[in-house]
Amino acid sequence: RNCELQLKVVADLGDEKMMLGISKVTTLAHEVTVNRWKITGDRLKRLEEEVLRPWEDNVSVAQIELKAIEKRYKRSKEKRDLLVAKLENTFKVCNQIIHKIRKKQAKMADKKVENTSNRGVLGKMGRMLTQQREAKTEELAKKLTENAQSYYDQLSDVNEGLDKFDQECEHIAQIIQNIETQRLQFTRDSIQKWSEISLFYGNERKKRDEEVLSKSKAYSPEKDIHEYIEKVRNKLGNKPKSERFHYDLPYTLQDIKQGNLERRNSVFDNPLDQVMLLQRESDNPDVARLNVPAIVPVLISAIERLGGFVTEGIFRKSAAKKDLDRLKKQIDEGNYEINERNPHIPAGLLKLWIRHLPESLIPSTLYSDALSVAKKQEEISIADIQKFAEKIPLLNRAIIGYISNMALEVVKFKSKNLMSMNNIAIVFAPGLLQDPRGDAAAMLQNSKYEIKFTVALLSHFPLEELS
Repeated sequence: RNCELQLKVVADLGDEKMMLGISKVTTLAHEVTVNRWKITGDRLKRLEEEVLRPWEDNVSVAQIELKAIEKRYKRSKEKRDLLVAKLENTFKVCNQIIHKIRKKQAKMADKKVENTSNRGVLGKMGRMLTQQREAKTEELAKKLTENAQSYYDQLSDVNEGLDKFDQECEHIAQIIQNIETQRLQFTRDSIQKWSEISLFYGNERKKRDEEVLSKSKAYSPEKDIHEYIEKVRNKLGNKPKSERFHYDLPYTLQDIKQGNLERRNSVFDNPLDQVMLLQRESDNPDVARLNVPAIVPVLISAIERLGGFVTEGIFRKSAAKKDLDRLKKQIDEGNYEINERNPHIPAGLLKLWIRHLPESLIPSTLYSDALSVAKKQEEISIADIQKFAEKIPLLNRAIIGYISNMALEVVKFKSKNLMSMNNIAIVFAPGLLQDPRGDAAAMLQNSKYEIKFTVALLSHFPLEELS
């Protein structure tokens, strides 16, 4: 403004005085410009030294801490998953040995009847073969006792590991909350400092800087994070505790040690052919005429009727063991009328039935084929699944068809039940696929491919062929 006044004065002067006046005005303008740049430079320097650099350092430290926490969580999760994988593997081995012993016992019973009617050389050879089978059965019984004891011991280790994992998750969540609170506090303080520096030097954005300063002072990181956590909890619910494992072998440890493995007419823990044989002998004509194990469509129908498809965490959340045992006993007695009120009970029993099959629904001979399909490409095509499905035995294929159709219906309501196809695959993959090698570390390593394959299988299974 001073320069403008000086220019108006010199405009009325003579040529010589005008030149002197202009020179004076130019000098004054130069001083103003230099001073303005100096003030701007000082302000920028303060902003960089007092605000930007400390804020960037704080963000970097927070990122380093969060990465360390992420690694800590992954290590804890891998430790938990390895314990569970070992337990699942031991359980499967026990069931397979039980199935082998049952088969051998049935053959020996038939041969004993045959040998008693045969005399001479044939009878003698038959008795020798029976003795050999008995010796092999004794070896299997010894192996079963060792694995059953290992399974029993692993149960307490796994459940203890799950408790530790849940506690670790709570501890990690609190650490992350503290890191975020501190980061937001530092960001708020940085914004306040920025506004204060800008106001100190004065500028045309004074009103805006005052408003920012006022709002930043009123902002509470603790309140903000608390409200955010409550909002997420209201939407997703509290994080459920890890599902605990119970003793699920078809015989008690004491019975196994004493060799009391009498054949039981149960649709649980038996191979599919045995389940279908029991079913055809059922007094219920509606059950006897079905070409798939009745337990599958009956339980799926009950889940849907009880509103399970829109129930939060269906299949992910578990039912009480006493409720599962009660319904299991009812079905084994031939009563397929499901009068439950909680959809988690039939859902839990369906998972249990699939998990207890001696052979997975996708035969172990096809395991490597399934894994190679999952590994060879990022997206598994519909054609790949249809081609793979042709290799699956017809009965197994029909059961998978029921599960696939149900999964597609459940996913339609994922905004309500919070179950995506990936979540459903995590639940059913262990019953669909089983690594025949029985290596827990390999099982853990391949689990991501098993889940990927199960997602594609349930999403693209050729249902029209099963109509």
